[in-house]
Amino acid sequence: MIYMNMRNFLKPGDFVMMVPLGLHTTLQYNSSGNLEKVYIGYDSNRTDYTGDMIELMLRDNIVPAKIHITGGTSWVRGVLYTGSFYSVQGKLPNAVKPKLISEFIKKSDSFNFFAGTFESTSIVLRGATAVRQCLAMAKFKILPGWFVPFVVSETTLKEWLNSPKYTFMPIVTDYIIYRKEDANIISANLTQIIVNKVAKYVDHNGYVKGRIIIENSANIMYVDYSEVVRLNIQRGSAVVLNSEKQVAFCKNLTKVKEYSNILTCTHCGKRYEIPKAGAVLCPDVHCSSRLLKHILQVINIMHLPEFSNEVIFDWLKSNKVTCIPDIFLLDVYKDFNIDIQLSDLIRALVPISLIPRDDLFLSLAIACSDNVNTFRYYIRNPDKIKSDLGFRHKDLDKFITWLSDNCNYSDLNTLLNSSQICFISAKKKFEGAPIFRNKTIYLTGTFIRGSISEIASILQSYSAVVTTQFTNAVDCVLTGGTHENIDGKTVRAARALNKPIMSEDDFFKQYDIDTDLESNLE
Repeated sequence: MIYMNMRNFLKPGDFVMMVPLGLHTTLQYNSSGNLEKVYIGYDSNRTDYTGDMIELMLRDNIVPAKIHITGGTSWVRGVLYTGSFYSVQGKLPNAVKPKLISEFIKKSDSFNFFAGTFESTSIVLRGATAVRQCLAMAKFKILPGWFVPFVVSETTLKEWLNSPKYTFMPIVTDYIIYRKEDANIISANLTQIIVNKVAKYVDHNGYVKGRIIIENSANIMYVDYSEVVRLNIQRGSAVVLNSEKQVAFCKNLTKVKEYSNILTCTHCGKRYEIPKAGAVLCPDVHCSSRLLKHILQVINIMHLPEFSNEVIFDWLKSNKVTCIPDIFLLDVYKDFNIDIQLSDLIRALVPISLIPRDDLFLSLAIACSDNVNTFRYYIRNPDKIKSDLGFRHKDLDKFITWLSDNCNYSDLNTLLNSSQICFISAKKKFEGAPIFRNKTIYLTGTFIRGSISEIASILQSYSAVVTTQFTNAVDCVLTGGTHENIDGKTVRAARALNKPIMSEDDFFKQYDIDTDLESNLE
């Protein structure tokens, strides 16, 4: 049956890739060539898993952190694969998707990423050979593939499956064809629909989408608007879908007018060019159409009353909210007084997608002695953070770049000066004996028992002063138990000054801190 389907569909010169059972994954690289987004799924059916997966991928070197293609947005589609066996019910590959995502988050080092396709707004690659050469130059592992010979036989399929290139388990969920005629990636399992109507709209995340209505309003497909324009999908078009219900290609049965590739943002009025493929989003990073997820982040971290996405999007569409501080001018929030730590305010404003971990903000607040005036000075003069404070962090340059944007600086400074914001000292984990009163403890490295923020709250429970800036006032140096990211220069300086240097395990054992932690959890 498989052979018959392939023989009827394949043409000489087509390119076939074998795709193993795994997570269909799309990687998005920005104009600097850096990985910025991770999606599960392809095109319009993809879901953003950046927050859960990008750090693990980069930590375990599963995918390249940077590619050589710059000057535009690029997308690499492929499969996250692991050799584990699964027993599930339902249609593959979706039946195993939740289990695979859960396993990846728990044990990402057991996965490999195999790339299949590459698209970019900065260059055009034609044909499978050019695509695979580009992927190889970017240091991706590549899905095995073959050009279809002039005569397709059952022997051909057996040779492909038994090829030494094919290193996966012998489980194939789909046959992906690179058609040289239109340079689209399509599946051998096809269905065709006739389009009744096409409408353009903006979703809650600010993406411009196409709503394709089939037969009646009860049967609707949602695709990136770039697909609508690129394939010229209009009323009466015959659209072919692959097994994932994605648009493979479109044939217009009658002559129709081409779409314009220029859009005007309905929120800010900016005119911009539609990308050749992928998501369509206003390129102005401060356009109110892109504010929804940032507003949700602020509401969540500041523990404000929550509203539905629809309500928040109405605020944006009506221009009641054009920047983050506008939230606090709304009737529903204008009378709120918010008690918050300085580090949490910074965390609320800086996108999690840019800096996922919180320890930068706590460390920076500690370096400023939790003093708002000191912090206000250094956000006005970010180039002095390193020189004055001796502050080092792998994400500091990202934060300084974020601050260099006048809109971001204005939002942060406005909230620092807001009468609705009341800054409080860092929270204690529990009320412990003041055994470290008037003692300053310097933290460095990655800790077993939690983030820098969590370790600081534990030590502050014993009345310690916690710092990430080493000075002569430091009474003790505490190093993380993983032995990673420890500032060796500081440790040598502390040793020269005869400062006590203790590892995490020894410190917690000597002061019986784990016992206090357990008793306060009960």
